[in-house]
Order: sequence, then C-alpha cells, then structure tokens
Amino acid sequence: MVVSLSIFSNGVEKLPIPQISKPEQQPFIDLVDKILAAKKAGQDTRAWEQQIDTLVYALYDLTPEEIAIVESQAKPAAANG
Repeated sequence: MVVSLSIFSNGVEKLPIPQISKPEQQPFIDLVDKILAAKKAGQDTRAWEQQIDTLVYALYDLTPEEIAIVESQAKPAAANG
C-alpha cells in the first residue's frame, strides 16, 4: 500500500521558528507529557497549557503588549474549539 502526503503552502513556512537546544526543549516536552497523560485521565490541563504559552512568549521574547494581542486573538478560537 502506498500512502501519498500532500502539503499545501499557506505561509506557515515563513513563520520564524527559533532553534533551541535539547535541554531548552525539555520543559516543553515535560509539560506536553503531563498534558497528554492528564487528558487521557479526563483532567483539566489549562494550567500546564498556560505554562507552555509562557515558555513560548519567552522564546519569542514577546513584550507584555504583544502577549496581550496574542491572548486576545486566541480567546475567540478557544471558545470555538
């Protein structure tokens, strides 16, 4: 059986993705592991998700004003998802 995968470009490839070392990646990995385990158990994961948001904001060196913009744009998506 042959599986074909097509990827459509929508500008995502233009997003800056910081390159970080394995040790710098570990906090993200640890939080994702916790979230996945908690989701399987039907537990609330919002606190860990917020920790990931905070790590990403630091990774991109966002200002408080930029964070407010991101969070205000994310709220409608979260309400729909």
